[in-house]
Amino acid sequence: MAEAMTNIYITSVFEAQESVVSVEFFTKEDFDLFYSLLIPGVFNSEVVSEDNVDPLLRMSDYYQVNFIKEGCAEGLLKLPVSCDRLLQAHQHGLSKQYHRCLEALARKCSHEDMLKIQAASPVVLFDLAERMRCLLQETEPRAETAGAQIEPRGMPDTSESESEQSSFDLFG
Repeated sequence: MAEAMTNIYITSVFEAQESVVSVEFFTKEDFDLFYSLLIPGVFNSEVVSEDNVDPLLRMSDYYQVNFIKEGCAEGLLKLPVSCDRLLQAHQHGLSKQYHRCLEALARKCSHEDMLKIQAASPVVLFDLAERMRCLLQETEPRAETAGAQIEPRGMPDTSESESEQSSFDLFG
């Protein structure tokens, strides 16, 4: 709790010194819930729900309260995947949620989702496209096992081995 209060104080001092105030939109109820979770021994990840996970995650990230952020990350893993959840996971550095959303959206993603992701984060769009490419390669028949030649698709040969191409690190 002392660390959380210190972060809140440091943020306030910084904003006062810089004459800049960061405005986050939280309801009084959301902030009251967040503040009540700072009391030692009170936090329980079951408090995190679909209704409050978004403001709790933003506040815990902003004030750097890791135990609440981790509880939010656990809660998000139980919710349905969407492009908004993918972008949220990227923004807040939630690796497990990010990979879960990437995997699901690479298998089924609408054109509207792709446009939304493109507008929000070209990096996330690239990661999604890369995951789609990997899935496509996994489902294509291999020439050596199918007994047929695979025609080139008009792309120049990069002369990289297949293992080098598929070793892309999403957070690299």
